[in-house]
Amino acid sequence: MNVAQAVYFVAPQVVEIRERPLEPQKDTVFIRSLVQGISAGTELHFYRGDFPSGMGGDLPGLSKRLEYPLVYGYSNVGIDERGRRVFGFAPHQTCWYANEADLIILDDSISNLDAVFLPNMETALGILQDLQPIPGETIAVMGLGVVGLLVAELLSRQRWINLILVDMKESRRPIAEGLGAVFINPQKESLAEAVQKLTGGRGLDRAVNVSASASALQDLMEVMAMEGLIIEASWYGSRPVTLSLGGAFHRRRLTIKSSQVSNVGGHLGLGWNKKRRMELVLRALSEIQPRRYVTDHFPFAQAPRAYEYISKGHENTIQVVLDCEQP
Repeated sequence: MNVAQAVYFVAPQVVEIRERPLEPQKDTVFIRSLVQGISAGTELHFYRGDFPSGMGGDLPGLSKRLEYPLVYGYSNVGIDERGRRVFGFAPHQTCWYANEADLIILDDSISNLDAVFLPNMETALGILQDLQPIPGETIAVMGLGVVGLLVAELLSRQRWINLILVDMKESRRPIAEGLGAVFINPQKESLAEAVQKLTGGRGLDRAVNVSASASALQDLMEVMAMEGLIIEASWYGSRPVTLSLGGAFHRRRLTIKSSQVSNVGGHLGLGWNKKRRMELVLRALSEIQPRRYVTDHFPFAQAPRAYEYISKGHENTIQVVLDCEQP
């Protein structure tokens, strides 16, 4: 039997490193973790305690019911017993067992730090497939965390799209401009006035909200064009969301559509499945090389400090990783 060191969410704002016994099952492979990505969106819900208690874990290795104490995480890059670099949707722990079918083999075109973005790149591609951008449209992305930035990376590669990126962190401005997008900081300028000017008064054709803010979603609704589409890709946890639907939403015949990565949208047709999408994810990781968005490294043993750090919302923080090889 092997024993992993694992990150446990014990109570709101309480994280501990505990031992977690591992029992190998038939035909499983042993993996030693190298580096792991922390989700500053989903995982902060567990850190803060605002998640739907009792919800079932839907990935290998997670707690069967999401209630304290629990292990969580889904971005783990390691090396298996055959010496292969692999990615696994495994929680934050120093080693794990997995079925061969649950592992993604990494080739030399994808570094370990690029690979920690795999789940978020899959999310971003799912959002793009749900958004279905059309050449000539003006599209906004609200919220430039990791997922928002990856959506922006993908949209910036679409020809003849007028891209607007919105965030309250001024540090995102040079990133947005580097992608050829217009950056709007709603704390410094009016979103409504800026969109009206950029679109000649027409409004946004499509938009993506990944800010996990109901007020941001409301702001987007107010600047959409007639029959505009908003993809809502935020997870609000257990927080209620209140929207005003009697104005722009109603009169402009707007659509708000949820995007969630667990399934492939049926509108894509029978030719699409998760395997085909994952092939595209690996290609995107190789070409985009998102490792430049890693801003902070913490040794695995300092995971409790990493979550405290992320929760403070530092201006320049984007992706935080746990390094299992760093003492």
